[in-house]
Amino acid sequence: MHSHRRSKQTASFASWAGRPAPVLLFLCIFALFASSCSKGYNRGMKLPQDPQVVSELGWAVVKTAYAKLKAGPDSASPDAGLVRGGSVFRCTARSIDPQGLSGGGLWYKYAGGGTEGWLHQDDLAIFDTETQARKAAGDSAGT
Repeated sequence: MHSHRRSKQTASFASWAGRPAPVLLFLCIFALFASSCSKGYNRGMKLPQDPQVVSELGWAVVKTAYAKLKAGPDSASPDAGLVRGGSVFRCTARSIDPQGLSGGGLWYKYAGGGTEGWLHQDDLAIFDTETQARKAAGDSAGT
């Protein structure tokens, strides 16, 4: 009885051992397929943006002769100074007026020349890059 069990186990092993190539090939293909389907892999290469060239909120040019700088992003905020027309600055923050977009619009944070405050969208032209903003400021200075 003992010898009979051994012969079945040996026969079972022999049948599997006789076909190692197809089984090994299947396991290799499966491992390759499983490893190539990861969701974290991205084939596209995204280059970092140069902060001197592109700002997330853009670059602004003061399009009026002088723009009233406010202490906060609200027309009711106290005045904080004036910004000369043609001034170019990087937009570091944007806020919706408490009266909403249709009532008060957007305010952009200004920091330059030791002065800081908020300028209203009506006084500004917004651009994607500093180069575009400087070109627009130069074009408007000539008119």
